[in-house]
Amino acid sequence: FFTNYSLSGQWVLSNENFTRSFHFLNHFTVGTRYTQFENPEFGWFNSTSFQKTDVYMHLNLFQGNRLMIYLNRFWRHNYPELAHDRIQDRHLAYDQNILANQVKDEKGWEASVNVAIINQKDFGWNLKADVYNIHTSATSNYVNYNRVPYLGTFYNPLNEDGTYGNIYGYTFEGVYQYSEFIPGIQESAPVARDANGNIVIDQNGKAVPMYFGLGTSDEYQFKGGDAKYTDVNYDGSIDENDVVKLGNVHPYFSGTAGSTLRYKNLWLGVFFNFRYGNDVVNLANMSLTNLYTKSNQSAETSHRWRKDGDEFNIPRALYNAGYNWLGSSRFIEDGSFIRFKAITIKYDFSKALCSKLHVNFLNAYVTAKNLYTWTNYQGADPNISLDTFWSETGFDNNFQGIPKEWTLGINIGI
Repeated sequence: FFTNYSLSGQWVLSNENFTRSFHFLNHFTVGTRYTQFENPEFGWFNSTSFQKTDVYMHLNLFQGNRLMIYLNRFWRHNYPELAHDRIQDRHLAYDQNILANQVKDEKGWEASVNVAIINQKDFGWNLKADVYNIHTSATSNYVNYNRVPYLGTFYNPLNEDGTYGNIYGYTFEGVYQYSEFIPGIQESAPVARDANGNIVIDQNGKAVPMYFGLGTSDEYQFKGGDAKYTDVNYDGSIDENDVVKLGNVHPYFSGTAGSTLRYKNLWLGVFFNFRYGNDVVNLANMSLTNLYTKSNQSAETSHRWRKDGDEFNIPRALYNAGYNWLGSSRFIEDGSFIRFKAITIKYDFSKALCSKLHVNFLNAYVTAKNLYTWTNYQGADPNISLDTFWSETGFDNNFQGIPKEWTLGINIGI
């Protein structure tokens, strides 16, 4: 038995006496809405449901509704129920994590603005933009035990309040040029330094080497050509004490924007989408530049460190050895972008021609998609999905870019 319903209430302020003197005000509404929806499904889940609460404002201004503004603040809870036979017949923890992948609480805001700059019989120009921000929390029995970022991994915890998105790892500072430290000559060498940047000297008057995991089973002494990481506490060892917050996978805001231009029978529409302020872990770049296994590597790795004195930002190749691809800022990038998503040109043939052809309407159009993306992100596509399992959100392992598309079409109404 499934129950779907919606309750709403609104106040049309533009109908009140105290607003009628504002002649530019065509419509002004504030309201709230509560919706519960449950959908029966088969397979993984018995059903999926959500409850959503909206508090909104709708405003239309000027003659012909030249300016329309919509603002909404919302809270949403998504909750699926696993089929009982799945929980009983399979591993409970595994099924509960499948369930947790879908259980999410969302809160956020959205704003929409529509401006009719020109609105005449034969000529029209319209602009529209939608911007939104969503904060998501999740529930899960899954625990990320990897608190210390290791080769190819980061620490991305699920907090006690269900929020997530912070990425922790090491700060990458480049590549050591030399193995041996010589003052004033070979300064870029793996030696310990104090808070003032001075070389730490041992009891024999020699520079103290820089290690990874000093005093542990993973102890490794860095050499020339190895990745250089920030020693946060200046103890000469790169370890869990040097892990810092590197970024957050949630954008400050996302949205779409577009414009339509109409002149007699010709119509032109352009459409953009964008995202700002999110960080992306470029796993594809990590896989193609780690120089750790026999897997294919990108052409970029030809510019790697090979001998003392080389000044490159890609560490040397070490087969199944070293710590050159720890989870670090080297593989985290700004995922902000603006994409020229689509442009469409359409022509509506005259009613006289349609009458001769005995059709109700006839138009032809051409559409181009994914023409260009403005971004500093070096991965295949910055527009990665953020609707994933919480521990995977913000991680990009896509090796293929988004293709350009062209469409020619004719619409006929009979």
